[in-house]
Amino acid sequence: MPMTCHQLGFAFAELQRFMLEFIGAYQYIHLYKPCIDNLVEPSSKTALTVGTFITSLTNCEALFRAGIPVWLIRPARLAQSVRVDSLMQLVDPKDLLCLDEASPKFHMFFNGSPTNPWKYKVFSQFSRHFFSFGDPFNTGHPSESSASTSSMDHPLPSSNIGQPDLTSRSKDN
Repeated sequence: MPMTCHQLGFAFAELQRFMLEFIGAYQYIHLYKPCIDNLVEPSSKTALTVGTFITSLTNCEALFRAGIPVWLIRPARLAQSVRVDSLMQLVDPKDLLCLDEASPKFHMFFNGSPTNPWKYKVFSQFSRHFFSFGDPFNTGHPSESSASTSSMDHPLPSSNIGQPDLTSRSKDN
């Protein structure tokens, strides 16, 4: 299927995202989860992952045991009871991260909490509709456009992720 350079870049990014999600899930199930559940010895080295900021001591201990980088966030009211062993130099993010504007730019299609599971459905719908094309037989003439419809005017039906299974109910009735 012929694609524009913009569409090809998006398709490659989607493939990369799927692979990274698969690798992350695989590593969690086979490497980190057994350490978290105390089924194997604790990890002796820190994993090359992003890590997490966490407030729960129990979860902090479990993730630390798995070798996942953790930063324990404590309430300010407990500041007098915290023991500081050494001070560290702050690192400027510009020295470690690429903070340039994305090219090409995509419009924002999800604005919410990063822990909201609804974002995956929104990502899926955006991805699926990104490659949709209009009706090639619609010439744009007013008399013809009323008779034919464009696929952009009527996008593909949404997925059934998170929807109740209505087929099993209709068979019972």
